[in-house]
Amino acid sequence: MKLHEEFVQLGRERRKLTNAMLAILPEIFKSGIWRKYADSIVEYAGKFGGLAPSAVRKRLGLDLSTKPLLAEAIHEIGVHKAAIINSVTTVENQEEMIKVAKSLNKSSLITFVKDIKGEARVDLSVDMDQETEFMFRKLQEKFEGHSNKKALKSMMRALFIEHFPQQKTRKVQKSTVTRHIPAAKKRELGEKCAKCDRPAKEYHHAVPWKESHSYDSLIPLCREHHQIEHINDELYQKYRLKRGRVGHQESIPSYPG
Repeated sequence: MKLHEEFVQLGRERRKLTNAMLAILPEIFKSGIWRKYADSIVEYAGKFGGLAPSAVRKRLGLDLSTKPLLAEAIHEIGVHKAAIINSVTTVENQEEMIKVAKSLNKSSLITFVKDIKGEARVDLSVDMDQETEFMFRKLQEKFEGHSNKKALKSMMRALFIEHFPQQKTRKVQKSTVTRHIPAAKKRELGEKCAKCDRPAKEYHHAVPWKESHSYDSLIPLCREHHQIEHINDELYQKYRLKRGRVGHQESIPSYPG
C-alpha cells in the first residue's frame, strides 16, 4: 500500500511539472531559443521536457493573451481543461470558470460547457461499410421506410426492449425507508438523465438525504451532470478526493449527502 501511495504521489508531482512546462511553452516558442537545440518546437518540447506532441500543439494553439488568470491556472488545471473552458471564458468570469474546472473532471467539464452553449444533446455519426448499410436499409423497409433518424430510433427501441425488459414490480411489505434506493423507485425515475440524452448512472438528492430521509427529491443523472450539480458542494468534493483524484474519470458510489 505504501509503495502504491508513493507511486501515486510521484504521478501527481509529474503532472504538476508537466503543467508548469506547458504554461511557459508559449514564451519559449516566442523567444526562438528552441531553434538552437531542435528543428521544431514539438521536437524541443519532447526532447527536453518529455511533452506529448498533442499537448504541445494544443498549448501553442490556445490564445490566452486576454485571459491572464486562465493562462496562469494551467499550472493547476492543465492545458486540456483550459482548452475546454476557453470558449466560454471571458475576462470577467475567469475566476468562476477556473473554480469549475478544478471541481469537475474533463468529461463533466465538457458537458458543463455544452450546457452553457446549449449543446447538451449528443450528436452521433456512424460510418457504415456496405454490409452494414445493406442491413440497415432492409431493416428500414421493415420499419415502414421512415427517415434514417426515425428508423434508427425504432430499431434501437426494439433492441432496448428486448435486452432491457421492464420487470414487474413485486409487492413488498412496508419497511423503514433507508438510503438504499429500491429497484421499483429506480424504474419509476427512468433510465435517462434528466439533463441530457445520456443514460442515468447516478441519483441526485435535490434535497439532501440527511434533511429529507425520502426519495421524493431524487433526480436520475449521468455522472457528468451529477458532478455539475455538486460544483459548490465542499462535502461532495472532499468525498470525491477520498475516492479518486479530481480531474480524472472515476467511479463514485452513491454520494451520502
